Amino acid sequence: MTLTEAQFRNDLVKTGIAQVGHLYRDSSVPTNWPPEQFDCSVFMHWLNAKHGVNIDSGKLESLPWPPPEPRPWHKYQGYTLDQQYAAHQHPSSTVAYSSLKPGDRLYYDKPGEHHVVMFIGNNKVVHAAGTDYGVIISALPGTYGFGGKSLTMCVSATRFAMAVGYKFSAAPPVVTPPPVKPPTALPTVFMSHILSAIAKDGPAAQGHTTYKAEVLLVESGLQSEGLLAASLVDGSAGTASFGPGSAYQKWQVRLGYTGADADGVPGVASLTTLGKKHGFNVV
Repeated sequence: MTLTEAQFRNDLVKTGIAQVGHLYRDSSVPTNWPPEQFDCSVFMHWLNAKHGVNIDSGKLESLPWPPPEPRPWHKYQGYTLDQQYAAHQHPSSTVAYSSLKPGDRLYYDKPGEHHVVMFIGNNKVVHAAGTDYGVIISALPGTYGFGGKSLTMCVSATRFAMAVGYKFSAAPPVVTPPPVKPPTALPTVFMSHILSAIAKDGPAAQGHTTYKAEVLLVESGLQSEGLLAASLVDGSAGTASFGPGSAYQKWQVRLGYTGADADGVPGVASLTTLGKKHGFNVV
């Protein structure tokens, strides 16, 4: 399976952390098998080889692990200077200390002594630290650390892999959901206002309005139901809109009300049902 760069880095880090607690073994000293005992360079070699990249030779190849038991033991080929030489052959693979990402390698040197660690994020590294420690996680050192060794180079795990031919799959496109619009507050119709408008507008002269905006909302709902002519949607709570024989009485009958419950005067239940269908709240 082809991995994305993020998956490749995640796998390196996950595999490295899983080795914490394994014993340290100098690659030049015979020891008991099995081989999941590492010095620092063998550890880095092993991590990357498990994912198909030979960081010692700068090749794209998955090396067998464990290797056959050597008799007698010979120094394992992986070594920090070999790895640094391979990285130098691919200059695009080196990165600045400030640009480290999980899975990247840091090489520290002083004459005759060398060390390599893998950055795992959160200012931490995993490495084979020595006979007394084995594989451990420790704080990310600065450019000067590990017994006086100074930082020589930082190598990007993914840039190096690409330089030697590893083909990463493209990350899926980031789909940004459309912004969620806050719900529009619905207008409010007060039951007391509608009843007051019916009481005042009905007996008054044609076109009298008491709570025009709220009555218009109710009348518009009745019109949308096909119960009130558009010419009568005027904000006046007159007899065409409310009362016996009105559009609202027809709405009540449509809802199944009969007798005194279908008198053309709104009740909370019937008006709330109309409001839910046509965009207003009832209080």
